[in-house]
Amino acid sequence: MRICPQCSELFHDDAGFCPFEGTPLTKSTDPLLGRTIAGRFRLIKRLGAGGMSSVYLARHVMIDRLNAIKILRQELSLNPSHRERFLREARAVNRINHRNIVEITDFGDTDNLAYLVMEYIEGESLITHMRVGRFPWRRVAHIAAQVASALGRAHQMGIIHRDLKPENILLVSKGDAQDTVKLTDFGIAKILDAPTLTFHEQMFGTPGYIAPEYLDGLAPDGRADLYALGVVIYEMLAGTLPYNARGQAELLFKPLEAAPVPLRERGLDVPPDIEALVHALLARQRDDRPADAFIVHDALIHALRRPVTTIAEDEETVTAHLDAAALDAALRDSEVTPLAIDAAIASMAARDDALTLAIGEGDPFEEPMQEHPSPSVRPTVQLAQRESALAARWNAALDALEEAIIRASAAGGERAARAELAKDHAVQVRALIMSVERATGRVSEYQGRVDRLAAQGREFRSELGRSIDELSHERSRERLHLASIRTRLDSLREQNAERGVEPGPKQASESAWEQETLRGESDRSSLVDADLSSRLEMRKRQLDEKNERLDLEFTEATALLEGAISAVRRLTRELVRVLDEAAALVTTA
Repeated sequence: MRICPQCSELFHDDAGFCPFEGTPLTKSTDPLLGRTIAGRFRLIKRLGAGGMSSVYLARHVMIDRLNAIKILRQELSLNPSHRERFLREARAVNRINHRNIVEITDFGDTDNLAYLVMEYIEGESLITHMRVGRFPWRRVAHIAAQVASALGRAHQMGIIHRDLKPENILLVSKGDAQDTVKLTDFGIAKILDAPTLTFHEQMFGTPGYIAPEYLDGLAPDGRADLYALGVVIYEMLAGTLPYNARGQAELLFKPLEAAPVPLRERGLDVPPDIEALVHALLARQRDDRPADAFIVHDALIHALRRPVTTIAEDEETVTAHLDAAALDAALRDSEVTPLAIDAAIASMAARDDALTLAIGEGDPFEEPMQEHPSPSVRPTVQLAQRESALAARWNAALDALEEAIIRASAAGGERAARAELAKDHAVQVRALIMSVERATGRVSEYQGRVDRLAAQGREFRSELGRSIDELSHERSRERLHLASIRTRLDSLREQNAERGVEPGPKQASESAWEQETLRGESDRSSLVDADLSSRLEMRKRQLDEKNERLDLEFTEATALLEGAISAVRRLTRELVRVLDEAAALVTTA
């Protein structure tokens, strides 16, 4: 195979130039290019490579649908632990199904290759956009809120990304000024309820984005991803990492030795609540960071909704009503209505005001219900069209053969004798065409079943996922409220201790009344928290149980599909062979 060095498209050995770029082709050194994975996905272009895997653009051989396929390096796939860790990504993402996470549609092992089939996203990584320059804070908040929403769902499903960085955040243009985020590469994700795979002690992540607790040897949790998100937000705003360091080693250990450089010292005009949120995310101790990604998400949404007069963005003055119009348009498409929480988070006393402010407003980044379609028949229609075209092609070839046989028979002599042999071939061809048509029909049937099961999976995971998000948001707010109560109780106890003397009757009465009220509210809030946690666990069990049933059906359907495609290929090769032999008999002088 030959490859274009500029666009990486693949061509046959007899091609000389790329028709798209006009550049001379070179010999492909990648043995996987041109190969068909799982009988269905032909690798046509390498999109990128990392330390453990390579990502290819693949075309479905029957319906011309494009997918991205990640393939574990072959030497690593021979190690069961490496292969299991790689395939764990598929199981992890399959539990999440969030609009801001790249979907994995299939995975498996074939010919000693472990692979993941993903939706193909025509977008660029965040790091590519960041090379152009710093982002205005509203664009940063818009991007970060979507990442936080994706992390919230992942963490609630017990999955930590562990390598969040700009390279793993894709930005997809929707034809307007709004960025749509797709979070990718859960390749080193940790599933909290799964056994640990330790093929060797290894630091996961990228220096500069690795949370300090990793270096302390603590087991990771979702707050490590929040630290990495804080680094990404800081980098989008400032154009640099939070620490001044030289080299990877210094960058790795800098968070243990110093505080991040304050954003204001970078000469940035960033709203105080955004700056406070960023530095809270970058806290050295994870207990000092926001408790979960839902808090971060709501804080960013609240900041975006805050009314302003004008803001300066890239030396252009943009009036606030432009942002409001964009948000209002998004809100009209939203069905989920999580309440926003005060962006600063630190002042628990503002809780009720913050909640009241956002009542009735939806999340501008939440997809409407109709964005998750019912099972589609489009791939089956494509297959039917292809099947019809192939049938017409083979029947035309048979007609041409029979006409050639008639002419050869009329010529008499040696040609007539060969024509008699060719008649037997024509009978074989007719039978093979019927077999190919039946086999292709089975491919169409099985492909339709695979697509319906995939669509059903997306639909139910989306529905349950939204329910899980709503419950998680509610529990997150309740826990903030509970934390504020306990903070106030601690404050009252400290005040009494600092007095050193017994308070007067009135003070004692007021303090006792407030403490008693707070304890009652704390008990109520704890019960609500327990109820929400119970409902969340029930939703997750429902998701896992239905996932397991659907995965079994999907595996059976794909196995039937792969078998049918193999049968079509085998019959087609035989059909071509018999046609060629018959043609040689009637066309030889």
